[in-house]
Parts: sequence; structure tokens; C-alpha cells
Amino acid sequence: MTCSITVALLLLGFVHAQDVPPPPKPDAVDPALAPLLESLKQTLLASGRVEYSMTSISNQRTWHNWQEIDSVVVDAGGCQTRIHIKRMFFDHPETFTASLFFESIDTMEALAQQEAHDRDDSRVGRPRMYTYSGTVYSLVINGSESLIFGNDGQARKAANLVGHASEICRAAPITLNTATGQPGLADTLRFIEGKLSDNGPVNYISISADSDGSPNNKPTSWSEELLRVAADPSSCLLRFTKKSIMFDSPSDYQGVVSFRRVEKLEVATVQDERNRALARSGSTTRFKTEPVVFTLSVTYLGGTGLFINFRDEEMANRIAKAMNHAVELCGGGNKEPF
Repeated sequence: MTCSITVALLLLGFVHAQDVPPPPKPDAVDPALAPLLESLKQTLLASGRVEYSMTSISNQRTWHNWQEIDSVVVDAGGCQTRIHIKRMFFDHPETFTASLFFESIDTMEALAQQEAHDRDDSRVGRPRMYTYSGTVYSLVINGSESLIFGNDGQARKAANLVGHASEICRAAPITLNTATGQPGLADTLRFIEGKLSDNGPVNYISISADSDGSPNNKPTSWSEELLRVAADPSSCLLRFTKKSIMFDSPSDYQGVVSFRRVEKLEVATVQDERNRALARSGSTTRFKTEPVVFTLSVTYLGGTGLFINFRDEEMANRIAKAMNHAVELCGGGNKEPF
């Protein structure tokens, strides 16, 4: 279940990094986009501090959470908005930045928070996990809850503005960087689509331990598979459904890779990537997988992104190389669009 914008926390071995050019600004964007994004900015900033409680069905534990949008920067020329958020989530204070890349947004709607989460649970055949209290509404983007509001009117207004911005940005023309050479974008994306479709489920057992090596939890089974992988050369997009089982709980995620937005591609073992994330958070827990599996991290400007897992290191690197070429074909622009 996705409770808000998050980045999945997915080193012993090989790390292969490929830096790629930053995303371009579309050649021509409807001038109506700038005032529309300014209206979205003001709507987001007006949402204020949104408080709610969530209670676990399994053990009746309750967490009192809140979220507040601290700042918003809009970039009409780059078809994007960057949102800085503060929140209390599962008793942990956090600050993070979320980016909206409008050409990659296919669906958006405003739902009551409980309805949004119940629908997620039902879609994957999972019983309700939490009950929510408080008057809270969710902006659901590409099937996942992304931002929350204290009233229905604000959520619906934000959904309408995001939807209109997405239509404008998807219609903006793209000029490919043909100087990067062959293969062309259609062939490159067709290769990526085919190999990801053939990748199949990636299964492994995770084992976590304290710094002295003693286990601190029972081994946990994980599984991930990409389904309905579809490339769109006309928009430099790749869409897929990621089906996962984590901690015996099924979930799915509607992923969209916008090759205009990718900053870095990196292949590492899952255990190395996870341990790196744990170290950044200050945790002394260490993590390993059986068997060793690999992950391709796709990082966007601003630090957000996604992970795709592989059983085979060679295939992970081939996909990373192909994606790097796709980004070069779709790339260009300034390092810092804001």
C-alpha cells in the first residue's frame, strides 16, 4: 500500500554507474501552462497542516500523523513542479522533496483517504490493513496516493489542475537528439520493453542483522515482477505495472519512466543498495539477500526515482545501457531546471 510519495529503500559487490544528460525542456509549451501551475502552487501552499490518525487492524496500534507542504517551485518551461514536504509518519519526523513531471501523469483523481487505501487493498486482494480518522482527502496520481488535503474542494481543484497540466505537457513536441547515433529511439525502447517483459519474477530472501552480525529479525521473502510493459517512443515514456510481495503483503505500482527526466542509472546488488540506504539513515542494521540479486536504480533530478530488480547482473547492465541511450536520445537541457 502506498501511503504517500515515497522512494523505495531498496553494497559487497559490483556497482556500475552511468551518468546521463539532464532532461530537456519541451520545444514549445502552451502559454496557458504558466498561470495554471501558479494556481496549482497556491492551492498546494494553502493546504496547510493536514492531521490524521491510522490504526492497524492487526494489533490496534494507532499513529498520529501530519503532513505540511513547506514550499513549491513551478517550472512551466520544464513541465514540472517540485514540492518540499514536512511530515510525521509512523512516529518519525521527515522532510523530503517530491517532483511532478506532468508528461508522465496518466491518471489523477481526488478520493477520501480511507477510500483510496481500501481500493489499493482490494485491487491486490489484500484485507484492509488500516483504518483512518480525520477529514483527509488524497490526490491519487497514476493509481498511487501522492498528496493529502484537509478538504475535498482543495483536493479536487488540485486534481483538475494537475490533469490539465498533464494534457498540455503530453501534447508538447519533443525533438530527439539524433546525434547520439543508432539504434533509434523506437528500436531502443522496443528492446527495453521486450527484455523487461521477459525478466519474469525476481524472488529472494532478505536477512537483517545487527552490526555485530546477530540476526535481528526472521528471514523475509520478497518477490517482484514487471507486467504490461509498454514503450511509447512518441513521448519518451515507458509504462509498466510492478507487482510485489513484501512481508507477505501483495502490492502493485503503476510505474512510468520518463527518459527526459533521468539523471543517473546505476546497477548494484540489492543488498548493497539497501545497506547504502540504511547507512544514510544512520541505522546500524545490515542486510543481505539469498540468492544475490541485482537492482537497477533509475534516479530523477531531485533524487526521486524507482528500482527494477533482476536475477542476472549481465541483463541488468544491458537494460541500463539501453536506457542510457534512450535518455541521450530524449535528453538535453540545463542541469538545474529550477
